This record gives sequence, C-alpha cells and structure tokens, in this order.
Amino acid sequence: MNFKKQDCYWFAEVSGDNNPMHLDENYAVSQIYGRVVVHGIHAVIFLFNEWIKTVPFKLIEIYRLDVSFIKAVYLHKEYSLDIRIIDSNLVSLRASSISQGPVLDMKVHFGEATHEAFSRSISSDKMAKDTECDAPLEVGSEFRVLLPSDTKPLLLRYSNLNRIVGQVVQYLLVSTYTVGMVCPGLHSIFSTLRLVPNEFLTNEGNLVSFRVLNVDKRFSRVFLVASGVKIQAFLRPEPTKSLGYTALDSTFKFDQLKGREVLVLGAGRGLGLSVVKALSKSQSKVTAITRRFSEELCELEKNCSTTSQQLLDMKDLKAIDRLPSFSDDLIIINMLTPKIVDDYLQPEEHGKLFRYYYIEIAEALINKLRPAVFFSPSTVFIDSPVRGMELYSATKIEMEKVLMRYDSCKVVVPRLPRIASDQNHSMIKYPSMTLEDGCKIIMESLVDAVNGSRSL
Repeated sequence: MNFKKQDCYWFAEVSGDNNPMHLDENYAVSQIYGRVVVHGIHAVIFLFNEWIKTVPFKLIEIYRLDVSFIKAVYLHKEYSLDIRIIDSNLVSLRASSISQGPVLDMKVHFGEATHEAFSRSISSDKMAKDTECDAPLEVGSEFRVLLPSDTKPLLLRYSNLNRIVGQVVQYLLVSTYTVGMVCPGLHSIFSTLRLVPNEFLTNEGNLVSFRVLNVDKRFSRVFLVASGVKIQAFLRPEPTKSLGYTALDSTFKFDQLKGREVLVLGAGRGLGLSVVKALSKSQSKVTAITRRFSEELCELEKNCSTTSQQLLDMKDLKAIDRLPSFSDDLIIINMLTPKIVDDYLQPEEHGKLFRYYYIEIAEALINKLRPAVFFSPSTVFIDSPVRGMELYSATKIEMEKVLMRYDSCKVVVPRLPRIASDQNHSMIKYPSMTLEDGCKIIMESLVDAVNGSRSL
C-alpha cells in the first residue's frame, strides 16, 4: 500500500472530504503531523479491497466492521498488509510499516450473501458535500448528512468492492465526509469506526441522522452515533497564532535589550517568531534565522529596520559558517526543534535528532560565536512527565547538564511551562500559557541574564 498526492485529490473528489490535512501541504505542515496525511477511510477501502480478493464467495455480506486508526498514513510510504483468518466468519486486517509499526487495524465479521446487491444509485442528484447542516460539538445535538449518490468512480478503481452487498461503501464515504467536513470538521481525524450494516437506516431523501453522544474535552474526543454507525474522532485544534508586531503592547518592550545584538534560530513560526517580534519591539538588533521564507518576518522587516531575516537550513553544522559576524555582547536564542512527536521515525533516529538540535548545535554555536548570553529553553515536562514525550524530556535533561558546564557565557535554560504551540497543542490538553505568555517569560529571563544574574 503506497499512496501518492494525486490519490488524495481523487479520494477527496469521490468522498467530498476536502479537509486540508489531506490536500494542502502549506496547511498540513502547521498541524500535528507536519505533512499531508492520507484519508483514513481511503486506507480502509484499499485494505478492504485487497482482502476481498482472498474471499471465495461471489457475494459478501458484512455483519460488522470495526476499525482502529492507530497512526497516520503518510504519502510515498510503503505499508505492508497482513490478513489473518480468525474463524470462518471473522478476519483481522492490519496495515503496518517498518518505522511506524501498525497504523490501521480492522476486524471484519462476514458471511456469504444469498441475495444480489441492490443498486447503490440514489434518486437524489445531490452529493453529501451539498448537505447544509450545523453540527455544534454539544452532547445531544443532531445533524443529518446525505449519502453519496454515485459510488461508480470508487467501484471502478476498487472493483472488488462490487461483491459487497448493501450500503457499506456508501457509509464508509459518508463517515469520512462527516468527520472531515461536518462534525468535528476541519482539523479532525478518526480514532475508531464501527459499522453494523443490518442496522443502517436512512430518512426520506437518503439522509443519515447523526447525534453527538459524548464530548471528552480532556482529550478533544467526540463520540458520534447513527443507526448502525459509531464513530470516535479527535478534534485537532487550529494552529496557534502569535500577535502581530503592531499589536504588541508596552509589556513586550524591554529597554534593557535595546540595541543588543540578538541571533534567534528557529524564528519562522510559533514561539521563536513571537520572541523575534518582542525583541523588535524592544529595538534589539535581531537576526532571525529560518529554514523557509516567512511572510510575517518580511512584514516585520518593513516595520522595524533593526530586524533582518536570513534563510538558513541548520540540518548541517557547516551552516554556522554562513552566519554573519557579531559583536562580543551577542545574545543567542536557540528555538530550533525537530518534531516533538513523529511516528514516522524510529526512537533511535528521533533521539539523534533531539540531541542534534538541542545539544550539538548549541555547543557549536557557543564555541564558534562566543556569545555573551546563550538561551535554550528546557521544559517543565521534566518535572511533570507527559506520555509520548519521554524521549524529548530526557534529551532536555541532558541539554541542561551539558550547557551548564560552559563558563564562557551566561547560559539560560529555564524550564518553560506548558505552552500551547503548534508542536504540542494536541498532546497538552490544558496548556497553562499562550505563546505571548511564554514569550514574556523568555524576555524576562534574558533581561535577568543581561542584568548580571547568575546562569539560570
């Protein structure tokens, strides 16, 4: 199983699920996975189609389908398929990759159909994507979604699905449309899906009536039910946004940093970008290093003559040689980070990335540029562990120990609180601070260092 970009476009057209997480690379890069991910239901259909090839029956009746969406399915990645027969009417299907492990689990209860499949064509000429509905995330709220009227494009590509009787294919399509476009809607992904075809029930006009059964705000999880359908989905929050430069108030202005040369790495977005804005407000001479072009930094350069943007990919330590020269009182702020959560990588590879960005780059910068102050944020997760961030926290502990050995400059490594950022906002359900709050903590730590406080 290996999906290409055009496969996502095709499935979006067939299903009506145009969630930008599956289509827009510029949008997807700011989300939890950092890249475009394949529609989960598309992967289900692919696996379903492959399994049907092994079934001896001419027609197949599905009694129940249970799907667990374990991890994201990525583009241009090879996934192996495992089909395990549990008994004559139950099969287990799994998709896996070497680096991610299992990404999709399915249990299919089935039998031989004794009747022909009825037509999947629907009298209405509307598609599900034309359905108007308001689906608030409130327990008990109800909404209706129209079944797709034409599944021919899907059945032409995945022809084995023609052997399934009933409306299973249509309900798979209406499920992906519902989660991706209606409720929870954009930014959302599947957790689990259960279909029980003999309980399917549509209203006049082929509308499926959904109800919000529960909303678990601790984990941003939504439970939806319809006749023969049970869905659990995660609502992914929108990307965090920092205040515009002109909107920053006087509390972001620190006179002690006026005129100081400051080098900020990882300045293109999130907390790094917020720090650049606050430094610019304080009239520091800021060199903002970013891997890709930032329109916000360009706008900042127009408003503040002391701030400049430099494109530089720090994946290689040799990039440090391309930095401009600085004065002896230079302040370096290292906000560089790889993805904190990346199931695309093996733990060993991920650990190497953490160590490179948090320790190796830091040591190279200190030894090469000899700054007066070096700032690198640590994390409160060291004191309050969060599941899934153990490797991240362990590397931050090592970073603190390594950097605090340097006496050639003032080292500032504060353990920042739980801050809502693009990197962690799907793992931290109750962040204690916004980007602006975190930015102020960083600025105050820098002022303490400049004023002669001991290393933090």
